Amino acid sequence: MTSAAFPAFEYRGDTLHCEGVSLAALADAVGTPTYVYSRGAIEAAYKAYDAALAGVDHLICYSVKANSSVGILNVLARLGAAADIVSAGERARIALRVHPDVDAQTHPYISTGLTQNKFGIAAAAARDAFRRAAELPNLDVRGIDCHIGSQLTKTSPFADAIARLCELILSLAGEGIQITDLDIGGGLGIDYGKDGDTPPPSHGEYGSAVKQAMAVLGDHPVRLLVEPGRSIVGPAGVLLGRVLYNKDNEVKHFTIVDAAMNDLIRPSFYGSHHPMRPVTRSEAAPRKTDVVGPICETGDFLARDRALPPMARGELLAIGAAGADGVPLSSHYTTRPRSAEVLVQGERWTVIRERETLEHLVRGERIAE
Repeated sequence: MTSAAFPAFEYRGDTLHCEGVSLAALADAVGTPTYVYSRGAIEAAYKAYDAALAGVDHLICYSVKANSSVGILNVLARLGAAADIVSAGERARIALRVHPDVDAQTHPYISTGLTQNKFGIAAAAARDAFRRAAELPNLDVRGIDCHIGSQLTKTSPFADAIARLCELILSLAGEGIQITDLDIGGGLGIDYGKDGDTPPPSHGEYGSAVKQAMAVLGDHPVRLLVEPGRSIVGPAGVLLGRVLYNKDNEVKHFTIVDAAMNDLIRPSFYGSHHPMRPVTRSEAAPRKTDVVGPICETGDFLARDRALPPMARGELLAIGAAGADGVPLSSHYTTRPRSAEVLVQGERWTVIRERETLEHLVRGERIAE
């Protein structure tokens, strides 16, 4: 049975599968730790956005920073996705990023739309900035852009920000400055499977809120750009780890796995919750355990006080909702090679990034004479 936090992963018999592939068989073939992604889930998420924005001139620009693996970019490009990238310089056709002073009501580290955040131009100063840009001969002012934060679980912050930008577009049009592109960023949340969390809105609810907020534009021609990232790839991926051993002390039980904070830093960096399942189904009564990696850091944890069935040395653990901000935020800390990545389609799978070796890490280094 699948869940919102594991939408592409289900038990067949007693073994967890990604689409038609056994995660146990895959781990035996590729090793661990390994990221595993469902192509079907990625495609379904993209198509859900496209359908939700039907009737609006729009372009879906996948946020590459969520997961920049070329194998995943190829899947989305084949669907017609554009990309929100990190560029080395500015192009002559420009958009100015405005922060609309809207509280995204999310983790403070990923809130980007408030006055105290470092991003964008204040709404009050935006008109002057657009006027100045319009006067410069080598710039073609085309767009207005905002991104208020990520992991949003309500549509109201989106609607508030869009409404404020639409008012600015109409005001600028009155001054002869025609904005043709409205980029509202990304940020729609996903379900991390934590009890008590507010579930994210559906794609349909998101699309309806966007269209309603844009209604003030009337017939004013504007193309809508959206930059979803986490919500396309996050639920489509898991990090597979293998239990190394178990440890008890006076107050804690620890399950030590071969995946670590260098592979998935979100729990130690953000305090994030990732759903977890044993790859082999267990009917044993769960117990509270800290799931930790083998790095010599107290911050090297993947979950704390998590209720999981006892897992013996060699058993496999699937850490869910890990398709976004896993590999992109991974590191070589303590000289650990980074994980392999695998893309699953039906009953076939492909290694889209080979596991690094020590040779990869030291390549390019030199010893001074």
